[in-house]
Amino acid sequence: YILTGQKIAGNFLTNYGINANSVGVLVTYDGGFTWSKLGNSETRLRNLVPFKLIQLRNNANILIAVTNGGPYSTTDGGVTWNRIAGTRNDTYDIEQHPTNDAIVYYSTSNTVGKSTDLAQTFTEINSFSPGTSSATRSQIAVTPANPNEVYYLQCGTSINTIYKSTNSGDNFSRINTTDLITGQYSYNYAFAINPSNNNFMVAAGVTLAASGNNGSTFPNVTVAGVNLPGPVPNNYLHADVHDLAYNPLNGLLYAGNDGGVAVSNDNGVNWTDISNGLQCTQYYHMEGFENAQNLYIGGTQDNGTNYTTNGSSMVYAGSGDGFAVDFVNTNNDFFFMVENNTVSRYRRSTNSLSQVSNSIPAANQTFYPDVICHPTNGNIVYIAYANTVWRTTNQGTTWTQVATITNNDGGTGFSRTYNGGFAVSAQVPDRIYAASANTVRISNNQGSNWATISGNTGWPANFGTITDIATRSNNADEIWVTTTGNNGANRIIYSSNAGASWVGFTGSLPNIPVYSIFYTSQGDAYIGTELGVFFMDFSMNDWVPFYNGLPIIPVTDLFVNEAAGTIAASTMGRGIWLSDLYSDCGPFMFLSGLTQGTNFYQSGGFIETTQQIPGSFGNSVRLRSPTKIIFRPGFSIKENAYLRAVIGNCGQGVFQRNASINIATSKGDYFKTQEEAPVQNP
Repeated sequence: YILTGQKIAGNFLTNYGINANSVGVLVTYDGGFTWSKLGNSETRLRNLVPFKLIQLRNNANILIAVTNGGPYSTTDGGVTWNRIAGTRNDTYDIEQHPTNDAIVYYSTSNTVGKSTDLAQTFTEINSFSPGTSSATRSQIAVTPANPNEVYYLQCGTSINTIYKSTNSGDNFSRINTTDLITGQYSYNYAFAINPSNNNFMVAAGVTLAASGNNGSTFPNVTVAGVNLPGPVPNNYLHADVHDLAYNPLNGLLYAGNDGGVAVSNDNGVNWTDISNGLQCTQYYHMEGFENAQNLYIGGTQDNGTNYTTNGSSMVYAGSGDGFAVDFVNTNNDFFFMVENNTVSRYRRSTNSLSQVSNSIPAANQTFYPDVICHPTNGNIVYIAYANTVWRTTNQGTTWTQVATITNNDGGTGFSRTYNGGFAVSAQVPDRIYAASANTVRISNNQGSNWATISGNTGWPANFGTITDIATRSNNADEIWVTTTGNNGANRIIYSSNAGASWVGFTGSLPNIPVYSIFYTSQGDAYIGTELGVFFMDFSMNDWVPFYNGLPIIPVTDLFVNEAAGTIAASTMGRGIWLSDLYSDCGPFMFLSGLTQGTNFYQSGGFIETTQQIPGSFGNSVRLRSPTKIIFRPGFSIKENAYLRAVIGNCGQGVFQRNASINIATSKGDYFKTQEEAPVQNP
């Protein structure tokens, strides 16, 4: 069983404009090959921040999920989920007594709840009063080494205190003499006790602290930062630990963190990273280079900036939170990259990094600046912080401030911390478009002067938070602006005259955020959304899906390599994906083989398919033909996957559920026809 959603209180992705809603609890019965939604869990948990899910020992039908909206449980194996009555909202952790199945504990920021009836009801422990003024998180831990012990760790900006109970949670007393200092308590924290020796316990946030004396002393034992490409010490553990767990069979300690998974065989002192093969990096932004087919760079959440020259293996270029990236357009040996609040220049041939934003006043260096290079002059680079824009004419040796934003001019900053962005075109190389949260500006002289172009004719009222802006390399007057769409109808607008007037192009897109856009020299537009990629050109009157096997994941950035005929999509949690470009509809289409992910197929003629679609949430196939769709023997779609087929013209709009013919629903390996439709049933 897995509990979905972003396990963060005060979600940083929300500031970036990316949703991280839970789709409830998923279950697999085949070792993870296929997954299905469990009962009504999505309905109950969708708008909540999830923290932990447990299944009660010896009571397999009872599962409990703790969230910022309280604990939810099921007693029928996941069919029905309900809030446990009489419980607190801010529940962060939950544990079952190691030997007494009936006893369950949960923790809030300032108390512990205890149940003696298999989590049907809870009573708060009132026998101790931990500090509450700055507590923002809590963890609890139990151990089979002493089953009646319960440990409660309260976390906050000025407190990090451990309380211990020796009578199954009826009373608690403080055990650590000084507060632990490991950091970031609202974002991440974890706590665990050795299952065979209760003297060994670990707590981690940015770094990890370990105790060998039952919590009396708790020194930090790991380091979270190293100077690459130098040696990595044995006690290095990637920063921002979100989970700790001992294996009860062999005592190995595992840590889940922003860098993946690591294991320790000495109670947390030394660590080995075991993340190789995980493809779950969160990319904020990505860039390619037109005449280099496999050259890409990307800035990531807490995994720095990385680049690839072969399209498969990544080279680590910088640490921290990577963000905006851009190649020097005249020499791709160099690129500029963001690390937290600073900007650096990287040279690939020498693997060298030089920070270039040092001369910008520290007060202006806000988190997550944006950076873009001049399209024809390799010495000119622009940086946008929250309230200022800076230009260099010597690749970062010196900087000139070229724009300032005040609080009352309709924007909240140029920096893409709050979205927005830059756009330049080689056709008019000295022109810059800069978008803030809800304002678009233009400069025709490298930023020396600016004019606001949002709000002109056709600009929608309450357009929403701007997520990206793009222009055409061979026509600087054409620009696109995308938004999270928090006012419903308007999510994409276009101007053919440098912002003098605007036209809405949302079309029949579903009501989801649009995070990114790329506009080719041929006039083709690709957008990255909450549900994948969509495409439109000016021969069409609407967007069409271009999922092409992508998982259901927010697409944060796009790059089209027109020379190579490929498109790359960076995602918030599944790495970077590559595809051939959209192709026009042919006269017919034959589909076969194992088909996973999200897919949309359309043809100018008929479609025949013998595909096999595994029964998993996230596997979907949509088909559209103007004449007929034929399901040949060998075709199968299993329960929990999604199939929709429509008789309709190629390139005409998005596949809407309420506008399509519901041909069949999958149940096992056969079809149950629901209504007449021009298809052949196998």
